[in-house]
Amino acid sequence: MDSEFRRSARHVEDMTAVVRDLTSRYPKARLVLLGHSRGTVSAAYVAQALGERIAAVILMSGFYDRDPRRGVGLSEFNFDALKTPLLIVHHVKDLCPTNLFGPAQKLTERFPAIVVDGPDETRPDQPCAPGTNHWFARREKETIDQVFNWIHGKAWSRLIR
Repeated sequence: MDSEFRRSARHVEDMTAVVRDLTSRYPKARLVLLGHSRGTVSAAYVAQALGERIAAVILMSGFYDRDPRRGVGLSEFNFDALKTPLLIVHHVKDLCPTNLFGPAQKLTERFPAIVVDGPDETRPDQPCAPGTNHWFARREKETIDQVFNWIHGKAWSRLIR
């Protein structure tokens, strides 16, 4: 799915049906949307559209800049209009071309964030592949533990080394 589809009313309709089904089966559950990489476009736009039906949204290794092949990503998203609690999670050494830390860093100054700065796990031939910093390689457990702490209102660490 490209970012145009992920921002579309059709995608929001599809995800609204999923949310409706989940809330009917689990009426007491808090629904948290988590998107990784290009999935952050879906998570952000769906959270914005569904408002209070979503308890929180987590954007991991976000796609924040425009890319000629992949679209606008979240470059046009109005983060200030989002009413849903937001967590930004990003690795400072993410070398995936559409998901570099620079644009994420600007958001980490304004919103709750978990910044990972672990070992340099890169693959020049496939910088977005599993096993790289784009996927928090060798820092997966610590990262997810801190995300769960944030979701549950427990003390969480802003920086993981």
